[in-house]
This record gives sequence, C-alpha cells and structure tokens, in this order.
Amino acid sequence: MKNTSKKYLILLLLIVSGLLLSQQNEATATDKYIYGKVLYSDNLTPVSEGNIKVFMYSELSKTEVVIEKTTINPNGEFKISVPPLTANGIKIMAYPNEIDNIQNPFEKKVIDYDLALKNRSGENEIIIKVEKLISNKSQGNLNLEEKIMLH
Repeated sequence: MKNTSKKYLILLLLIVSGLLLSQQNEATATDKYIYGKVLYSDNLTPVSEGNIKVFMYSELSKTEVVIEKTTINPNGEFKISVPPLTANGIKIMAYPNEIDNIQNPFEKKVIDYDLALKNRSGENEIIIKVEKLISNKSQGNLNLEEKIMLH
C-alpha cells in the first residue's frame, strides 16, 4: 500500500471514529433512528431473518468502514441510527444470515443511504427489496455463502 493510501485510510478512520463518538452521544440524547423493512421483490413479503450493515466505502483505497450492524427481525424490520453527518458516501447492505435463511435465502443488496432516504415510504421508513436466491443445477451443490458470492 502506498504512503498516500495509508495516510488517507488513517485519516478516514480517525474521522469516522470521531463521528461515531459524536453519534453515540447524540443518539443517547435524542434517540434518532431510521426504521426500515426488507422485502422480497417478487411478492413483497418480509424477509424473515437477516442482517443490515451501514458503512462508508472508499473507492480510492478500496476500504470499507462499518458504522453500524443490526439484525432484521422476523417481520422483516430493522432500526438504524441516523448518521451524524451527511448521507453522502454512506451505504446500507441487507444480507442473509446463512443459518436462518436456509429456507428462503436472498441475494445481498447494497443501496446508497441518501437515495434510500429520498425514496422512503414514510417519514422514517426505508424499504429494501431483495431478490430470492434460486438454486439451479450449476449452483446446486454450493453452500449459501458461495451462492451469495456468485451474485
């Protein structure tokens, strides 16, 4: 890794660390959250289990800094904290929990946080539509993690 990339990564980590501390204090004081739902795109039924990750991704250094992780409940719902900075550059990923999603697995889906806020269904609700993972003969013997990596 070049020195410039290392410096950029260190600076990014310091900024995010400071923002996370600020966010933690703000969230405790004001309890600002965004609520969301993960639905299968074919029939709009809720995903029964899975995970949500909020992160910043740097194209320059090809690094990801996780801001928050949470789980999707059996009704397809999740709750995340409102980031303390502009949503520009922040992404949200819905991804399956391979233990719980054996019956109805889904492909991971990454969306831009700012776009999700613009397209939300209610004042504080983000909808993430995911595709069901369909097994075919060429993928039939792969485990769920390998199938997700293919998509």
